[in-house]
Amino acid sequence: PLVLSATPIGHKALEPTMGVTKKGNAFTVAADFDTPGGALARTTIWASYDGNKTWQNVTPTVAGQQYPPTTLDPMMYVDPETNRIFSDDLLVGCSLLQWSDDEGKTWSHGNPQACDAPVDDHQTIVTGHPRGGLPTVGYPNVLYYCVNKVADVQCARSLDGGTTFSPSGEPAFEGVQTEPQDGTGSNTGDVCGSLHGHIITDPAGRLYLPKGHCGNPWLAISEDGGQTWTHTLVNRMGAAGIQTSVASDTAGNLYYIWWSAKNFLPYMAVSRDHGQTFGPAVLIAPPGVQAVNFPTIDAGSPGHVAITFPGSTEDKSPARKWNYYVTVSTDALAPLPTFHSATANKVSDPVHRGACLARCGNMFDFLDVVIGPNGAAWGTEVDTCTSAKCINADGPKLKSDEASSDAKGVIVRQIAGPGLGKR
Repeated sequence: PLVLSATPIGHKALEPTMGVTKKGNAFTVAADFDTPGGALARTTIWASYDGNKTWQNVTPTVAGQQYPPTTLDPMMYVDPETNRIFSDDLLVGCSLLQWSDDEGKTWSHGNPQACDAPVDDHQTIVTGHPRGGLPTVGYPNVLYYCVNKVADVQCARSLDGGTTFSPSGEPAFEGVQTEPQDGTGSNTGDVCGSLHGHIITDPAGRLYLPKGHCGNPWLAISEDGGQTWTHTLVNRMGAAGIQTSVASDTAGNLYYIWWSAKNFLPYMAVSRDHGQTFGPAVLIAPPGVQAVNFPTIDAGSPGHVAITFPGSTEDKSPARKWNYYVTVSTDALAPLPTFHSATANKVSDPVHRGACLARCGNMFDFLDVVIGPNGAAWGTEVDTCTSAKCINADGPKLKSDEASSDAKGVIVRQIAGPGLGKR
């Protein structure tokens, strides 16, 4: 059976992302509106050095003050090859990047200098092997940074490990549909927006950026370090959200997931040709689950994937309970793969109640899943239903004091079950 541990980090965590180093130490970012007066959010960086048993605050300080003092969006990423831990925070039109090479003990910082437009939102970062003759300096991998600029998705890259950045090339996505797409429901000129999912790289350094674009699951692909992009329509099934997810295994196979606009259930499609084509959609919902949100995927060795999402086994009642699911497979390349699922929370203690559309209350977005160096899945959870009245509400409607109103950060780790081979 799939066995999970779930540990509160001791802080609210809006949009938590995470990474795990080769030593098995885990890091996450937790944002909360806890600046003086509560008007602005700020990020704290948390670390677990004992396998998700305890968490400690490792946020850097400058002149005795937490650094940076505020954030609009947090982002955490660990380079699986170098072990460098990256933490990025949006600051109005710019973005402040910090990194640690000693498991969170000390931090350095640079600036992506993404200040060329007045809007900078929903950033995502990743590292990859250099392609197209890109010359790195002082750091072996290229660091990529993509962000929503409303009119399009713009990307930048750093060839020196994060100290300096420069624009990488053309936009990964335009904010409007530029070509007619028969059978998808979108037409030339339709406004699609520029919100997107997490950017990834494959073992060869190719870039992939997923997006629910004009109501369908799309993938932007760059073979030249972000200089140019091509686009693949993954499936003509409607996507319920903008934030879709993609992962590459160690052989370069791609696994793309989204949730349906019709039944709100999660589907996965596989590509064996670097995203040029995808196979059929496979339903990956655990038995009894009637709806999900924010499905996110990571991959390890060929066929090994881990997926997380909040899901509900109840109907659309105002008091509907939601659980946090982890789903893993060791044969995801098979025509009909087998998935093993478990909830990280007790089903008597839901992580959310009521509607879970868009940002699902205080979960916001960008929930995360990573496969650690030993092949175990880790995930970030936001528990919005923590009061006794919310937990024990029996419906059919929620009273004002029974509603989900919290944002407790919880980290989930797989401690037994399929897929525990080394990555």
